[in-house]
Amino acid sequence: MAFINYETKDIRLKVVFYGPADSGKTALVQHIFARTGDGREVTRGGSAGDGVYYDVLPLSLGSIRGFRTVIDLYTVPRGADRRETRRGILESIDGVVFVADSRPLRASDNLTAIDELGWALRANGYDPAKIPLVLACGHADAPDATPPISLAATLLKTHPAAASIPVFGVDAIRGVGVFEALKAISKLVLSELKGA
Repeated sequence: MAFINYETKDIRLKVVFYGPADSGKTALVQHIFARTGDGREVTRGGSAGDGVYYDVLPLSLGSIRGFRTVIDLYTVPRGADRRETRRGILESIDGVVFVADSRPLRASDNLTAIDELGWALRANGYDPAKIPLVLACGHADAPDATPPISLAATLLKTHPAAASIPVFGVDAIRGVGVFEALKAISKLVLSELKGA
């Protein structure tokens, strides 16, 4: 949910990069950070003692009706024992980039993560069908990578708006599809904001 500060004329939006461990969530956010080139730091939440980390990157989108607009990009921590932490990070969100792993051996991990995403959204009071969503298929450069359209058919088969969800094959090392996915989720969350 967008945070609007009328006093400072700021709008902050929250987008979470969600998916199974090692799918490329952090690599995508790091690639975005490296290409924005304005010297900002990516902050890490959590504590080293328990291994809970998430990344936050504030990304300026310019001005909308005189309000400075920023999207905070979050990643979620890995590990089955971090389910509640991931749910908490999904509070007050404006959109999700689900980062699937295109490698066939990770198919069940993708399904587990997308199911958990649905659970976490519902636990936070959201209708998963109404949250802006982009599917980014990480490791798209793997020799045996599942094509993005096939991953989408499997992962989004129960989503009522599956046909309208933007899908991208992404490779954070070469930058393929990274900014296309970011632009797609930005358009979706801004469209929701303007409609509110």
